[in-house]
Amino acid sequence: MNWICATVAFCISFTPLSMEYSNKEEFIQQAKACVVWYNHQSAPPFRVPWRLAVAQAIQESNYGTSYFTEEASNLMGIKEFDEGEEHIKPRDNPDADWGVKVFNNKCESLMFYMDLLNRNYHYEEFREERWKQYVADEANLEKLAKTLAVYAEDVYYPSKIIKIMKELESYE
Repeated sequence: MNWICATVAFCISFTPLSMEYSNKEEFIQQAKACVVWYNHQSAPPFRVPWRLAVAQAIQESNYGTSYFTEEASNLMGIKEFDEGEEHIKPRDNPDADWGVKVFNNKCESLMFYMDLLNRNYHYEEFREERWKQYVADEANLEKLAKTLAVYAEDVYYPSKIIKIMKELESYE
């Protein structure tokens, strides 16, 4: 999670909003750049580990190739229940009482997701575990992933995220 900027001005002025990729490797690098950049806008105890965020983005968007990513720049499968907000309905369920939130760009969807983990009551267990790890000066991404079972309806979701995070270790 450590990242050193050459200058403070560079850190403030650089925003990796434009995520352009043509393969899995490029997707991982672009998503990582967005997460790392946004993390440095927050104090260390409030940061989301990049491997956790990117693993979820891979799972939710199939490396940024899903319908929701292509049509709504939504890498994270974030739902929108307010009909007044911009959203798109699932192709296989156009009458659903929810849609998927539309973002201006893919990096914005990652930033929204990170804010969601930091503020939404559903992720209180995540925040508590992250705080414990911060105070103990440890990093156990598997424990953090297990707190996110509520993120998806799939009962195997945490296990899938853990598997992807292990695959991402080579990108450290």
